[in-house]
Amino acid sequence: MNKCYLFLFVMVTLYACTPQETLLIADVSTGEITNITTTAANCSGNVIADRGFSVAARGICWNISGSPTISDFRTIDGTGLGTFTSNLSDLLPNTTYYVRAYATNSEGTAYGEEKSFTTLFIDIEYGSFTDSRDGNQYETVTIGSQVWMAENLAYLPSVYRPTTSSSTEPHYYVYGYNGTDIDAAKATTKATNIYTTYGVLYNWPAALTACPEGWHLPTDAEWTTLTDYLGGEDVAGGKMKEAGTQHWINPNIGATNACGFTTLPGGCLTTNFYDLNYGGYFWSSSVNDIHNAWYISLSNYNTNVSCASDKMHAGFSVRCVKDNFNTQPTVVTGWVNNITVTTATCFGIVTSTGGNSVTASGVCWSTSENPTISNSKTTDGAALGTYTSHITGLSPNTTYYVRTYATNAKGTSYGQQRSFITYNTLTDSRDGNIYKTVSIGDQVWMAENLAYLPEVSPSSSGSYDEPYYYVFGYESTNVSAAKATTNYTTYGVLYNWPAAMNGAASSNSNPSGVQGICPDGWHLPSDEEWTQLENYLISNGYNYDGTTEGDKIAISLASATGWDAYNYPGAIGNTNTAYDAYRNKSGFTALPGGYRRTLGPFYNVGFDGYWWSSTQSSGHYAWHRHLYFSSSHVGRSIDGKVAGFSVRCLRD
Repeated sequence: MNKCYLFLFVMVTLYACTPQETLLIADVSTGEITNITTTAANCSGNVIADRGFSVAARGICWNISGSPTISDFRTIDGTGLGTFTSNLSDLLPNTTYYVRAYATNSEGTAYGEEKSFTTLFIDIEYGSFTDSRDGNQYETVTIGSQVWMAENLAYLPSVYRPTTSSSTEPHYYVYGYNGTDIDAAKATTKATNIYTTYGVLYNWPAALTACPEGWHLPTDAEWTTLTDYLGGEDVAGGKMKEAGTQHWINPNIGATNACGFTTLPGGCLTTNFYDLNYGGYFWSSSVNDIHNAWYISLSNYNTNVSCASDKMHAGFSVRCVKDNFNTQPTVVTGWVNNITVTTATCFGIVTSTGGNSVTASGVCWSTSENPTISNSKTTDGAALGTYTSHITGLSPNTTYYVRTYATNAKGTSYGQQRSFITYNTLTDSRDGNIYKTVSIGDQVWMAENLAYLPEVSPSSSGSYDEPYYYVFGYESTNVSAAKATTNYTTYGVLYNWPAAMNGAASSNSNPSGVQGICPDGWHLPSDEEWTQLENYLISNGYNYDGTTEGDKIAISLASATGWDAYNYPGAIGNTNTAYDAYRNKSGFTALPGGYRRTLGPFYNVGFDGYWWSSTQSSGHYAWHRHLYFSSSHVGRSIDGKVAGFSVRCLRD
């Protein structure tokens, strides 16, 4: 009996504590909040049913603490059933308010669901313009000292399938569309018309030149100017995102659009279309390195603006910022390649015109650091985008410094400095192959892998004692066919140790005295000679961090391109621009030619490079050096003489 009384008491207590507003007085819903300014907003409501008791008052109530009632601020917007719109006035700037619709009759007051919004912290100055290329009209917004497009760019001169990508040529995509017909792409729908709502996804080369005349793709610094003005990266996203969940998936945390930027979640294209309605991704014109450019992103799950870099073939949205006509152009220096005895090639990217026409761009170079256009230079065009410069008239075996430049009415800007060393050459009289050579300390090395190929075998054949020759990926015995492959041209020949030694006995002398497979006047380096090379580079500042102790020289030995990417400090594959000054600084140009494993097959081209020494470890093993794309140091190890490695020869 006592348990029964306790149960009744609990039930009565719970009923008595139920707020009056939850009783069935009337059915009322809270609508959308619109026209938000610094001090006002509109909110709609709907009285759906009155439960037989006429509604004598209806409207919106609000406060800054939550669960507002008619005891707080409120409007009165008529009587009876139906929809209404209330004007909320005398609000404070940059303040979060909670609102509910209400309806009052003789039985009490009922409330709709609670919603919130944040008033603007500035009055927004909107504008508009028409893109003369296609007639598209865009709303614009002034935020601080900048004028931004308040919509995603929708310029679509062509369209590509998502499976077609490029890091160098402009490509345009529409989210969800898998075809090449522009009209069909513009008609692509999901819940809404995707093209009309979210615009176009651009790879970076397309984004760089996509903005209309008088507008430009923002630099990373211009994005930072925007986010700093809005209070920093941690909160700016909320002020930039379109409010509500019409386009953003719940919860769209902190979205107020307080600055009027109206970020839309247009998703992106990486390996496939991704993240529509969950995230917005926007290119900058700034590069992290020659393969990656900076972008910002916003998410439905936080108020952050995140900054990162991605491959230039990715497809992101574009927001253009209006030219201010007061700055010099921005230009990036690419890699120096195709280095010969007297020539080299370097590419540049004009990433911003500064709002003024570029009158000249190219590269300048000198044997002293920080060259300018008063030194030797090329002139290679006057436009936004990528150009290639051909450097001529160089001296052999000389260190040069090179920078890109771009000039407009405000002056001349320079890209980052890069250095390179011209080569000497040697000709192998046995087959006529010509090799670049480079002086490093007191040694003169071949700057290419040896390519002498008297015969060739498939990877399934091998020996610890008899010479074998291989070309990576070639699985037959025809020498001419093997030489016709790209791998032969790029990486040369893989030799087992007997082939590399060519009948000579092991040596660890300095010099080794072992000509081996090398041309006349050159020899196979001993383990000691490899060590001399390493010690010279370490003690002369070739470590990736500039120190002179410890082995961190891999990136200074490796070719600047051709290696797979890997994000480890100082690794050959790390594309961070902080390491640009050290890429192939020695001129050795080590290549990731892979190798033939002890029992076959070929392995790891693009990732690793292995080179024999003339020094035996034991009966079936010999010393070698190796470089890994994921490592910052030179590897020294032993391997079976049956393995197929590259050869670098050293001048006698």
